[in-house]
Amino acid sequence: MRQEHAFVRRHDPFAPTRELIYQLHQARFDHEAFLGFFCEDCRFRIVGQVPDYPFSALYVGKSGVRALLERIDGQVELTEGKILNLLIDGDRVALRRSILVRHHGTAASIRLVVGNLIVLRDAKVLELSEYIDTDWLKKLAGDC
Repeated sequence: MRQEHAFVRRHDPFAPTRELIYQLHQARFDHEAFLGFFCEDCRFRIVGQVPDYPFSALYVGKSGVRALLERIDGQVELTEGKILNLLIDGDRVALRRSILVRHHGTAASIRLVVGNLIVLRDAKVLELSEYIDTDWLKKLAGDC
């Protein structure tokens, strides 16, 4: 009989949060499904300087997040999303992920690595901060 290690049988207290984050990540391409993971009073901040990166701002509420998603999806196509690292500390999550981005106008593409800090409330996203290379859009549009 094979002996199992203690860590294999131990309960994982972060399993529900991990599953929630994986589901959130998979839902990104369906705006309604994605927004279903957010609190009504959510706050989504894309960190950066506005002149350098037009998406940099604080978006408040589901309507603000929806407007952001529509702006991004209007300029680029996002595919091949992968979670690279996931850290969970209670209701706080740090996420590093990659995504392939293709510009609608130039067809240029780039693989980006994105950092997210997430605060959950009642298994929904209350706050999400996104950290990204703010020059990627200029590069794809041929502006730099």
